[in-house]
Order: sequence, then structure tokens, then C-alpha cells
Amino acid sequence: EYGLFIYTKIIKEINEGNVPASSEVSVKKNIISRLFTSFSPEPDIVERKGASIYYTWNKQINPGETFEIVVKTNWVFPFILILLVPKPAGEGVNLLRLFTIESRLSDYKVAEKIWRREPIFGIGYNRIRYEKLKLNSEEEVRLSESHSGASFHSSFLIILVTGGVIGLLLFLGVLVQFALLSREIFYLTSFLSLFSLSDNILLQPFVLFFYLISVVWIFNPSRRSL
Repeated sequence: EYGLFIYTKIIKEINEGNVPASSEVSVKKNIISRLFTSFSPEPDIVERKGASIYYTWNKQINPGETFEIVVKTNWVFPFILILLVPKPAGEGVNLLRLFTIESRLSDYKVAEKIWRREPIFGIGYNRIRYEKLKLNSEEEVRLSESHSGASFHSSFLIILVTGGVIGLLLFLGVLVQFALLSREIFYLTSFLSLFSLSDNILLQPFVLFFYLISVVWIFNPSRRSL
């Protein structure tokens, strides 16, 4: 069973013979995904080899019996943790302002106007605040010293405006390459990207660090995909 946040695998061992049979089942996880994984029943043996954790079950199965193992990896907790990442105080992260449709639509329109000035290569890093002041957009004079003046309500909009179409395509290309490395990385990349469409999630330093560390530890070309 696959989901955006929860991945469940059910392993069944069936003894179709006439005599008792020994069964050994082994599951491999990495040190990141193991933190969010539960097992039923609990494994008999847990071994760590480098960045990988091996879980082993040994069971004597009688004729006609079935031995079932449920492995569930739940990414809801790290997702909530990302949403609760502390941000600098100020009007730019005021919740009442952050979640209003009107402010977002206004923010998107400003981003479009600035992007049209340099659509191919963008305006350059850390230039958003100054370009907003040039437009004299609503609230930007008052917010010029705040966090919101230097960003938009979307990580992808920020990259589009600062790096242009080329920068956005390169960024998307990197995300796609990461997502194709493994199923877990695909899920992680998908929900981070989804919420980055309407908020600046991916470009938060803590989130970037968490994401890159997760990619490094999760990806192992030789591991058996669950």
C-alpha cells in the first residue's frame, strides 16, 4: 500500500507443506526511515551495518499456517516538523497575513511583474526587496525591513524571479533527479514541493538541510527497495 505520507508493506510466509518449516524474513531500512517505521510483530534481531539497519524475523510455521509481517513507514511526523520550523518574527510570517488568499494573489502578481523584467536569467539573488520597492507595491515600503520583503509565498516563485526560467528549470531538474533515486525520496520530494507551491518551504535552511541529509542517507543503489 502506497500513500503520500504513509507506506505500508505486508510480508506473508505460508507453509503449504505437510511438516513444520522454518522461515527467515529480513527487511532493510536506512537510519532516517527507521525513525519513522513500525513493525508488527517486532523483529527478533536488529543489526546495523554502516548506514543500513537490518531487521530479521525467525519463525517456525506449522502446516497450513501463515506468518504475516506489517512494516509501516509514516512520514507525517517529519512533515509536521517541517511546517513548525521557526521563522523570523515579523509581519511577513504573521499567520493571519500568511494564509489570506488576498495577500497571496497580490504577492503572485508582484512576482509576475518583477519576473517579466528578466524572464530568462532572473534579477539575481537577494534582489527581491529592492525590486519590490521599485514597484512601490502595497505594504512593501512598510515591510522593507521585514522578512517578507525579500521573498514570496512560494519557493518556486522565488527561484523563478531570481534565477529566471533557466534557474527554475535547473532547480526542477535537480528535484526530479533526486525524486527518481528511490520511492522514499520521491514521497519526501513530492510533499515538500507540494507545500512549497504556496509557501517558502524548500528554501528554508533547516528544511534544505533536512532534505539533503535525508537524500544522502536514504539513497543506496544496492539496497533492496521495500
